[in-house]
Amino acid sequence: MALPRDVSSSGERPKTIADQQEIGELALAWGHAMWRNNLVAKVFCYMSVMRAAGLIPAKSKALMSPPSLPVPQDFHATGNNQAAHYLPGFVAVQAPNAKPRCLWELVSNERARHAIESMFRETQDLNASYNRGDSAAEAKRLSGPPGLKQLFRECCQVVIDQEPPSLRSGGALIVVDRPMVTRVFRRWAEGSIEAFRHAAGGKSAVVKHKRPADVRDEPRTDLAKGIFREWTIEDLAARSGDHQRVVHGRKGSVREFADQESFLRAYANATSSEFPLSEWVIHDIEAPFGAQKKP
Repeated sequence: MALPRDVSSSGERPKTIADQQEIGELALAWGHAMWRNNLVAKVFCYMSVMRAAGLIPAKSKALMSPPSLPVPQDFHATGNNQAAHYLPGFVAVQAPNAKPRCLWELVSNERARHAIESMFRETQDLNASYNRGDSAAEAKRLSGPPGLKQLFRECCQVVIDQEPPSLRSGGALIVVDRPMVTRVFRRWAEGSIEAFRHAAGGKSAVVKHKRPADVRDEPRTDLAKGIFREWTIEDLAARSGDHQRVVHGRKGSVREFADQESFLRAYANATSSEFPLSEWVIHDIEAPFGAQKKP
């Protein structure tokens, strides 16, 4: 829900403290989304090279945060904030006729093992309201676009299901399948944008339920009277007061839900289908697997 900051004026409106705060918060959302996408791309690359090295057998199943395995997390939160994971869940792999194992447990190389586990541990110190926005995008859905958890698992399964590249002689080629991970990342990016927008729309819709009649969605427009997108003082007062209202059937205020919606839309705007990793980073991911042994 847009804040009443678009009162018509003949010149540029000076930035207020609220403006500066919103700019900082949205920049935080951009950073969170961009680093999440970076980590997602790395997960796909690690799974691709592990599949090529035989550490992930054919016909294995990708699982997302199975309850039988502990959740990896670094708890670094201040005040009333929460430690929000960048990734929507941790990946486990279930080989045929075997129990699920965390992705990093399939690797014997200590450097690679630690690097993979660290990705799933990484969190950011975020306002609890924004973390709830994240959760709305991650949630499993029976209709509409899949949530981030579903989407991430589906993409990981695609990586597993692809036959790894091989030499003409038939020998194993232990590398990241670059064209494949690029395609899968594009699928992730496009799907996550849909998930963010769907969740943002849900936040906006629930705020409008049983909202007072004097709270307007949009500024007034009456071209016959020379009015174009203008708020009256009464309009602004009604909207300002409404920010403190507890959303019907929920615990959060309208202000908190509006912040979550802004955060979710910022996530969508920060997400690009362009593969985010350089060739140097991909080479670094591949390096430990040349002489890899199954743990």
